[in-house]
Amino acid sequence: MKIVCLFLISACLLISCSSGPSIWETKYKQAVSADLAEQNEEAINLALEAIENKPDYYEAHILLANLYKKKKDWMKAEEAFEKASVLDPLKAETFLGIGESYLQMAAQKENEEEAEQDYRKGQYNFSKVLDLPKVSGVQLTHEEQFLALLGKGICLLERTLAEEARTFLKQSLELDIDNTDARFYNARLHEIGIGPNKQSFSEYKKILSQNPKHLKTLLAMGDFYYKLDQNNKDAIRTYYKSFAENGGISKRVNEWLDANPLAQPVAYEPGSQVSAPVTVTPQVKVCQTCGRIYPISKESSVCDHDGGDLIVQSE
Repeated sequence: MKIVCLFLISACLLISCSSGPSIWETKYKQAVSADLAEQNEEAINLALEAIENKPDYYEAHILLANLYKKKKDWMKAEEAFEKASVLDPLKAETFLGIGESYLQMAAQKENEEEAEQDYRKGQYNFSKVLDLPKVSGVQLTHEEQFLALLGKGICLLERTLAEEARTFLKQSLELDIDNTDARFYNARLHEIGIGPNKQSFSEYKKILSQNPKHLKTLLAMGDFYYKLDQNNKDAIRTYYKSFAENGGISKRVNEWLDANPLAQPVAYEPGSQVSAPVTVTPQVKVCQTCGRIYPISKESSVCDHDGGDLIVQSE
């Protein structure tokens, strides 16, 4: 009788233990809670503990990857997304994550060859997402298709393959006409095609009116003025400085700012003979046919590219 009772007690204990949450499930839930509480490091450690107890736990790998992504630790994010893709090779989110990680790593590299390799790897993973419906019958969501098209277009554009990028960037904009990144890269593509122009300039200004901290656009506007007229240092400085102050990383921008510091302003007191500062809106010449913009100092009134008339306009 004692033996039977002991057996029943043991069985009940086993059932009780098996019905409770596992260690990895508990750690995963704690990691999610820590993430919601914006405790990034704590969430990362808990996600790592969940994976340590269950290495094939897909959800924990994805959570870890996104936690590294929030931290902008793109190398570790890529590694975590890569491991998740091995566990489930039919998930678009893993290849999108890998692609974005390589895009971000490439943008931070000064060495062009190293950046090129990262853009290639990013392009490869965005292509894998777009191929999933054909290869395995997986249906992409609207968002997944948009991100894959935009990501591949960016990679191609950064590799100076503008014509190849055009199709993907155009399709991404058609899927989400309000997305600032899609709008920016299509405007930049147009600028690459014909140089500084009214259409791209107008789009950049609209993007910044919606998001004054859009780093890519701030940098593009600074470059726009630099290409148009290097003597217009106030305009160049305005955008380069805002780019740097909002977290933008660029060696050449920092070097330009160091070489062109803002002159010490003269104190103005009412009644003194020192004039108050005057804001001058720069003037340019704009082609009425193609929209190309030229500095006001250009002597000719004819566009170099298509022979259109150049009209003087204020910014």
